[in-house]
Amino acid sequence: MSRSPSNRLAIGIGTCDVAVGVCQSRAERLWTLLQRREVKALSLGGLTAPLAIVSHRSVETPSDRWYNEEGALDSLRMALAEAHSPSNPPLAGRRHHAAIVLDDFWVNHGVLRGDFRSMRKRDVEEVARAYFSDAFGLEGVSLAIAISVQAGGDAVFASAMPRSLLTGIQETCAEAGIKVTCLSPRLPRLLDRTQRDMPDLPGMIVVVADDLLQVAITDGSHWVAYDAQRLFPGETASDTRLADQARTMFERWADESASTCAVFLSGNAVDTAPFERCFAKVHRATGMDATYASPALGLMGLAS
Repeated sequence: MSRSPSNRLAIGIGTCDVAVGVCQSRAERLWTLLQRREVKALSLGGLTAPLAIVSHRSVETPSDRWYNEEGALDSLRMALAEAHSPSNPPLAGRRHHAAIVLDDFWVNHGVLRGDFRSMRKRDVEEVARAYFSDAFGLEGVSLAIAISVQAGGDAVFASAMPRSLLTGIQETCAEAGIKVTCLSPRLPRLLDRTQRDMPDLPGMIVVVADDLLQVAITDGSHWVAYDAQRLFPGETASDTRLADQARTMFERWADESASTCAVFLSGNAVDTAPFERCFAKVHRATGMDATYASPALGLMGLAS
């Protein structure tokens, strides 16, 4: 393993498990590409694509501590300790930077509409903080806010997570000699990757997890609405029910009929047929989590 400072960790923090992986370095990526083709044929996309995970460790959270901040932090601490054990020399004895992706259970999302063109970032964050306080009854000072002002400045995609969890993650990583350079919920990562593949038409990404159905709606140029619905045991077994719920959520926020909407499915593996009966086109989203053996491994893959 190269000792290049560009080496970094990819970490996925789920509700029931945590995964820590070491990424291929940029220098190693370049060397791999050089071995495959001529230098003149190298593309920027090849150099900036997600880095390969060359080794990883994962830890399951005890079932009585699922959906619990302290349980997640203890699992993270254990996964980092295993990753830095003497039996795993590629990770031992070196300072690392880490990119982390969280399960959306830990985060609240929302799309805010208004004129944000002349507002400072700090002021937009305060507007978002007030929204999450009013909409979910959350204490504003306890939230860490992330915002993305959409094209045209008339909408903001905002996320809020408990400040206690953010601080706990940073401190746990610091104890292991790891600096957190990027921390993001899963949904914004999926939106960034998926929007490049979506046509310039009304569309929606549908994310199916074991306990949460999320949709984000685009008008063809930027995200204009977000909705989520809690799923209970047994509901995820019915793909027809999931498709009907997704259609209802789309029509709640969009002026168009679902029959004109393109849908990108992500998360758990679902049958596309019920969605094809409700929507114009159905695609599998890039980086679909169902290809991974556990939720945290899917999150780790998005962090690479």
